Amino acid sequence: MHVKFLILTLTPCIIGVAVLWQSERITIGEIFGASSFFLHIAAYAWYLRDIIAQKILPNISSWLMWLFGAWIEYLTYNSITGSHWSTSALPFACALGMSSIVLVMLLLQINQGRSTSSDIRFVKPEKVDYLLITFDVTAAAIWLFWDAPEFANIVAVSTSIVTFIPIWRSTYKAPTNERFEPWALWSCAYLAMAGAVVLSGNTEINLAQLFYPLYYLVLHAVVLILAARTGYR
Repeated sequence: MHVKFLILTLTPCIIGVAVLWQSERITIGEIFGASSFFLHIAAYAWYLRDIIAQKILPNISSWLMWLFGAWIEYLTYNSITGSHWSTSALPFACALGMSSIVLVMLLLQINQGRSTSSDIRFVKPEKVDYLLITFDVTAAAIWLFWDAPEFANIVAVSTSIVTFIPIWRSTYKAPTNERFEPWALWSCAYLAMAGAVVLSGNTEINLAQLFYPLYYLVLHAVVLILAARTGYR
């Protein structure tokens, strides 16, 4: 089942990249950017399947904070001087994916509330978790009122480590809450995005653009390691 779903998930990614490769105007950097987009979407498809099948117990605190932060990070990243669709593709996929994950989680919980089942579809937030979103609110204010997208993006991205604390905590306590496969795909996507930035063709690499994929690669890899402790499930 794992192999079949992996093939079904990655096939559109391979086809999409192959189609782009046939274009005479496509660059290596854009191939990396397209790969990061498709890998990211594939990971969200995998994660959505696991949520619907009740194979995981996602942390609602982290996902709600990521939803708000993802749109702030995409908008600020896309406003950075020298940004290109190939480097902004993953942040855009992230914003779309976050929206779909949270929407499905909420719809499932609403449907659950109407039934007689007492099962919980996600890990409930703790009180301290509500305070963590203030970092993304601060980043949004910097972008909107001071017109400093690079600084706002660095603030949003660098402080996102606190939004990972709830899912790190819950996955450390119960590794079966998460599956390592989608987190492996997300990690590969951020690695591909880093390649897109390096190979974007700019004479000087924008450190603010490179910081985003490398930082998130590390954060996602931690969840991957924590979830993988139970082995291949």
